[in-house]
Amino acid sequence: MKYLLAFLLLFNGALSAQPVTQELADAAIKKLSSILDTHPDPLVSVDLKKWAQEGKVAFAQNNLYPALSSSAERTVKGEQILLWYDPFYILDPPFTNDPAEKLAYLQLEVYHEAVYISEHIHGRYKLQAMKERSTGPPLFEAEKMWKIEWTVMQGKWQLAKKLGVPHLLPSIYAATRANDTPRSFLEGFYRLRMENEARVEPALGPYFTAIYEREKAKISFVFK
Repeated sequence: MKYLLAFLLLFNGALSAQPVTQELADAAIKKLSSILDTHPDPLVSVDLKKWAQEGKVAFAQNNLYPALSSSAERTVKGEQILLWYDPFYILDPPFTNDPAEKLAYLQLEVYHEAVYISEHIHGRYKLQAMKERSTGPPLFEAEKMWKIEWTVMQGKWQLAKKLGVPHLLPSIYAATRANDTPRSFLEGFYRLRMENEARVEPALGPYFTAIYEREKAKISFVFK
């Protein structure tokens, strides 16, 4: 918990839509620290925890943007990777009323951001600053988002099954419920892309569809 609190002093309250009391902030940090300590995947319990202890990753409050997100900010001392979290979300995540499922949901979401951070640290993906927006051609942006999210969701789906909560990833769960295969996972992943990024960035929709058709053809060739 100490390493989280130390880095929080640098960014505490940086992005806040409503006041966060010290009691609530302390409780959120305690819970987030516990998630890192006890997480079943070593990417979180070993790697992310080590990066936080080393100062590569800092934790910052944020209840303006998505409840958990990652960014790479430029500071006078160089790059600082931030894992933004909403204290209200950490203490009481939505979408389920079951305490065990609430914990599993947070474990999945922390893992999601840990993959982004790991890919950035190892040079396979570049995190943006929180307020930075991509300006590349739509096909380039769609390919980039598809690639990183494919990496994230493959691991996240296996973790969800390991935790016994595949239904917490409803798009993929619906597509794979009858038969969990590479093809059905691709179908669920495509649905998720269209529900998420294409809804926020509608211009990317046709490009996601083209990528999906390309990947489906590859799978059909391999498994025909």
